[in-house]
Amino acid sequence: MRLRVLYERGGEEAEAEVEASSGAGVDEVVAAACSALNVTTRPSSEHALALSDPPCLLSPAHLAGIKLPPLRLRVKPAIEAQESLENLKNKDAPAVQKKAVFDLSKKGLKDILFAEAFIELKGIAVLAEVAQELSGNALAYCLTAIHRAISYGGVASLPERLLPRLLDALSGGKPNIVNPALMILTSVAENAPNGFAKLSAAMPTPAEGGSAFQPILACLSFSALDSQCNALQLLNALISAALAADTPPPDEFLSLHSLLQKHIDIKQPEFRRQLFRYQLRTLHRFEALREQPYDKEKSEHEAQLMELWRAVFPDQELNSRVSEQWKQMGFQGTDPATDFRGMGLLGLHQLTFFARRYPDVFRTIVKEQRSRDDTMYPVAVVGISITNLLYQSLGVGEKERDEGCGTVHEILFDSVDAFDEIYCIVFQLLNRVWDEMGAGYMDFPKVLNEVKDRSTAALGRVTTLAALRRELSKSDAKEKEKEKERPLAKGLTAGLLHPDPRSRGSSRDLSPLQIQRDTRTASDVDMSKLVTSAGQERNETLTDDVLGEINGRILRDSTDIVLSTCVHALKQGALFTRVARDKKKKREEGEKRERERGGGGTDHLLHMRLSEDLRTIEYGAVASELVMPSEWTSLDVREVREVWSATRSASMAKLLKRVEEDTLPRTLGLTLADATQMVLTAPTKREYCDWMDGLRHVLGLPMDVMETAADVETLCEFSRAVRLINLEAVTIPATPPAVPAPPESFDFVVGDLDPDRIDASA
Repeated sequence: MRLRVLYERGGEEAEAEVEASSGAGVDEVVAAACSALNVTTRPSSEHALALSDPPCLLSPAHLAGIKLPPLRLRVKPAIEAQESLENLKNKDAPAVQKKAVFDLSKKGLKDILFAEAFIELKGIAVLAEVAQELSGNALAYCLTAIHRAISYGGVASLPERLLPRLLDALSGGKPNIVNPALMILTSVAENAPNGFAKLSAAMPTPAEGGSAFQPILACLSFSALDSQCNALQLLNALISAALAADTPPPDEFLSLHSLLQKHIDIKQPEFRRQLFRYQLRTLHRFEALREQPYDKEKSEHEAQLMELWRAVFPDQELNSRVSEQWKQMGFQGTDPATDFRGMGLLGLHQLTFFARRYPDVFRTIVKEQRSRDDTMYPVAVVGISITNLLYQSLGVGEKERDEGCGTVHEILFDSVDAFDEIYCIVFQLLNRVWDEMGAGYMDFPKVLNEVKDRSTAALGRVTTLAALRRELSKSDAKEKEKEKERPLAKGLTAGLLHPDPRSRGSSRDLSPLQIQRDTRTASDVDMSKLVTSAGQERNETLTDDVLGEINGRILRDSTDIVLSTCVHALKQGALFTRVARDKKKKREEGEKRERERGGGGTDHLLHMRLSEDLRTIEYGAVASELVMPSEWTSLDVREVREVWSATRSASMAKLLKRVEEDTLPRTLGLTLADATQMVLTAPTKREYCDWMDGLRHVLGLPMDVMETAADVETLCEFSRAVRLINLEAVTIPATPPAVPAPPESFDFVVGDLDPDRIDASA
């Protein structure tokens, strides 16, 4: 068998072919390889041949095969590891010791065969001992080497005496030391037996009123993003380790919302992923409540139910545990326990939270519903349905992902009680929608769907509880009435491009994520209102109110169709030419900010598209229009502050000098939250129009392009013509025709009918 052998000498790759005769042993083949490659620095007995996939040393079993891939001649890993350990232990030669640490962090422990031999020789314990004496860059290299070593599964051999040293290293604030220290602590929390208990025991004694975990919490306020990310990853690991050990996580771990909210706008993918993981952990307690069924035999469950009664009816005694009195609160039967089956203790928890946090509001809702007959709803049962709605909308039971990131609901970081506060807000929304719709008991599904649509849309765009309260306190009915009052007059294009300030909240001004649209069309209008008697002229028969109602609905429908087409084009994607920045400094600053978001440089050609959920713009560099990007960068739509036309941007005058005159009408710009701007030239005017007004629509901005408004106007004229064509020649009765009287008897058979009208095949 002929073997191809590689060997690295002085940074260059040497190669030779070695003949392995039948029955040759491994040592014999290694000696032949050393001879063929003229390796004389060490005896052949200290060398070995290694395979790369999977990494392993050559064995007799390999030589029994038919063919082998290229082999690499190297010093035996056990010998290399032993020599490295001897240098680490050489305290009399600090330079030799530090070089050994440096070599381990930069190269040695990246070699899995060397790492396995190093761990087997208890190298992690030696490194931990060395770390106690080092500082500065030498300590940073040492901690990096330890982290690399334990990543191969050696965390169990990490001495616990190193943990206080790691926690002490966090106080220095130097990222090159803090980051590997945090990563080692995370590995302990995630992989070591009793990781949470070990780390808790290693924490320094806190100052009076302080937290034992302050060294870790302080890292969240460091300026370096990677340090913040690693600290949050460690906290997530500690929370998981505590839950796995059936230990309640420390309160300070679950009350970091105000601190994390300061970093909520960071779009770096790994930090976003850690935020999502933290969100799941803070919601874990609600998932645990949902999974726990209400048990009448448990005194703590019964006590919470009684607490709910006292919060709602403080002056009224409950006659018995099972009582008709529970129906006053909106339970279906005499025993509330049966209504909690769907959401477990979570349903009871949120009802109790609302009744205790806002007692006057909750009691008023209960009192109002008790005083009604046909238009009442069962308050407690509805409350449990709202719990289920929010459980699904906010992903309370969502599972953690191995890769990628789920939706980070920024509003959940506004308060420790954000989830329960959202429940109270949405409950009040339902109470108001119920009245707006004049709903009865059988209308509950329709009301709940309306509430779901409004609340989900609002939760998708607000970031604070205060903003959610403002958003959901608006009366949708009032906005719809305003729409009816706006007639479709001439000058439609100007009206769309410069909307009436009073029209805020109308469908033409707000995105699909921001409103629940009026799904009725102009065909829903009672056409009998269009004329008063036969033979009258159309202009005389259409009242201003009716015409305004028809025109308003036509305008909404037409605008929706045109803008939906624009948004669809955004999802399909387009190829843009990115206009380079005028100044090098600005370009470098922009590239730096884009790298923090996970992007890369100022590429000339960009393929851009909008995600299906309308929340993310994805873009990537391409070499030509014939290929798709190999990597995509994600940009949160909410990070886009403005979409503007290059032809009307005075602030970008200098930059626009670099845009050719014929491409200027196809050039648009995006202003981002960090004040950077992306200037893009579309390949055609059609794609320019789609992206200008489609993206503005998603952002809730009015349309800006004359061509789009002209499309709407054309569609409006066509729709109006179809609906109102030739009405002057149509006789419409003033009253509906009479319904024929029913037959005297239904006692008849098919044979009684006209034989000529009976199908013979029947």
